[in-house]
Formats: sequence, structure tokens, C-alpha cells
Amino acid sequence: MQLKSKRAWLLPLLATILTVIVLSASLLPRLLELDTYKQEILTQVKSALKRDLQYQSGEFSLKLTPAFTFTGVTVKEKDGTGDFITADRLTVKIAILPLLRKELVVSRLELERPVLHISRDRQGMFSISDLFTPSPGGEAPGIRGVELKKARIRFTDFAFSNTPVITELADTDLYLSRLARGKKCDFKLSGSLASGSARVPVFLAG
Repeated sequence: MQLKSKRAWLLPLLATILTVIVLSASLLPRLLELDTYKQEILTQVKSALKRDLQYQSGEFSLKLTPAFTFTGVTVKEKDGTGDFITADRLTVKIAILPLLRKELVVSRLELERPVLHISRDRQGMFSISDLFTPSPGGEAPGIRGVELKKARIRFTDFAFSNTPVITELADTDLYLSRLARGKKCDFKLSGSLASGSARVPVFLAG
């Protein structure tokens, strides 16, 4: 009975170890090459955001998942003049399974302490509307997840007055399960809305 009991847990364990070894052997050459694909990954992120992205330094890391971390990040507005996002750090995580097919797929963007500038003009058009409309050259690649940590979101509204109404959401944590046009998206947002000198807690999820 003891021999059968040992076999019951030993065989699945050996199968798991063998699977890990095979996957590691398949993925290792691709992971070692990832640092040379930094520009390709940045191109994917720029295409998804439809904006230029600049950074001070970037490095590759392999922890639970392969990822590139960029510091001193600035995402320009679509006209290239102002800043849409500035952030202390941007982490771009890479999906593992597509690497087996020699494909680079961005699985998540994580922004630490970002400052976002969003506006609405007198015609009621939001400055981020283009993120949810098709590109002339075809659909931009979607990103499976976006996470903002300790963000500050500044919204400037010109729609109802010659004097813009400015609203700010501080200490914001935001998670979007997907950033792609026409796809369902789960979200969770928490932060504090500035109202004069007071701060009003905000929490939304869906």
C-alpha cells in the first residue's frame, strides 16, 4: 500500500518537473534574445498608445515573467507638443506562451506614480478619444492589462465654459483588464477627488 501511495504523488511530480524542463529548454533561447528586442517591444507599446514614448533608462528582468522596466518615462500627446503621461517607472510584461511561437506579446503595462493629463475641447472631444478608434493603417495591437499605481489624473474641461474647469484625482490606483477597441474590459479605480482643500474618496469597479 505504501508503494502505491508513493507512486500516486511521485508520478505527477515527475511529470511536472519534466514539463518545466521542456518548457525551459524551449523558452531559454528566446528569453536570452529578449534584450535585443527592446525596440520591437517599445514599438508595440507606442502603437497601442498611438503616441511617442521616451525614457531615460531601460533594463530586462526575469522574475515570475519576463519584463522590461523603463525609468523616467514620458508619453507625448498625439500632436507631439505636450506631455500625456509622465511616470517614475514603466514595466512592460511579456506573455510567456506566445514566446513558444516566437511571438512578442505585451501582456501588461504597469505605471508607477504616473501623472496623466486628459482634456475635453469645446466640441466635446476628449484628448484620449483616438485610443478607442481604429487607426488608418488597421487596428493597433491591444494590451491585455494596464495598471496605474499612485497616479495623479488631471482633467481639464473646456466644454462648458471659456474658463476651463480643472478636476484632479490623486493617489489613484487603476486597473484595466484590456486596452483594445471593441473588447470587454473589467476595471477597478480608487483614489481621492480634489474638491477645494478637501479630498473625497472615490471607488469604482465594473
